Amino acid sequence: MMDILQNLNQKTYRLETIVYEQRNPFYTIQKSFTRNVEVYYLGKVKENYQFQKF
Repeated sequence: MMDILQNLNQKTYRLETIVYEQRNPFYTIQKSFTRNVEVYYLGKVKENYQFQKF
C-alpha cells in the first residue's frame, strides 16, 4: 500500500537544454542535452513543503 501512495506523490519531467557553439563565423554546432528528473513530494514540515529530486 505504501508504494501506491509514493507513486501518487511522484512526478517525472523531461528537461532539455540546447546550446549553440560557434567555433568560427561560418561553422555553428547545435548540441542538445536531455535529462529525466523525478520529483517526490515528501510532505509538509511546519510551514515548509519537502521534495526530493533524482
